[in-house]
Amino acid sequence: MSAIPQPHPSQLDTGPGPKDVVPSIAERYLVDEGVVRRLMDQLKGTCATACSFDIPELGGRGQWSPGHVTGAPGADHSLRMRIDGLCSELAALIRGMDTAAPEALAGDPHTAPVGSRFDLAAGPSWWPASFGVPASSGDQHGVRFAFFPHVKRLLIQKGAHLEAHDTADYTITGIARAQGSSALTFDSNRGPVALDQLKCVPVA
Repeated sequence: MSAIPQPHPSQLDTGPGPKDVVPSIAERYLVDEGVVRRLMDQLKGTCATACSFDIPELGGRGQWSPGHVTGAPGADHSLRMRIDGLCSELAALIRGMDTAAPEALAGDPHTAPVGSRFDLAAGPSWWPASFGVPASSGDQHGVRFAFFPHVKRLLIQKGAHLEAHDTADYTITGIARAQGSSALTFDSNRGPVALDQLKCVPVA
């Protein structure tokens, strides 16, 4: 009986494995991959609670902690937002959290494997650059939002998850105060509107 030929190791399907998220994050935030890796290394050393940097692409010497950016970038609001978005996302990924909100990241640190991937070019903060400048934006309870009236889109970020909603003829001005419901609701030109009333559409 002849031996059954065995496949070469390169032909074996090993299934999906962990993906390197650094290249896509670097592309989104318009920085070199090496910068992202250095920041990740720093954050891992502090359980993702803080990092210091001296990087020309990020305005020179500075420090980040949840919700705070100090140092050379301090006078540049858009750069400060970009640094905060980048470091917050990296911290959430390192901890395996589903939110990058400052109040959540400031809590007791814990670690978990990185399992998310990003594929969009970054805007001034966390939204895709192609959307431009939002008419309103903010965050509450671990959820970030940005409203772009020129394309009728409301973007929602929950940690590593980014989604888009068609706002139709609504003008979103902010997150509405909770009235005994866990549903995310926004203030608009037509009164409170629940997120599930707005059609979810592809981001790109």
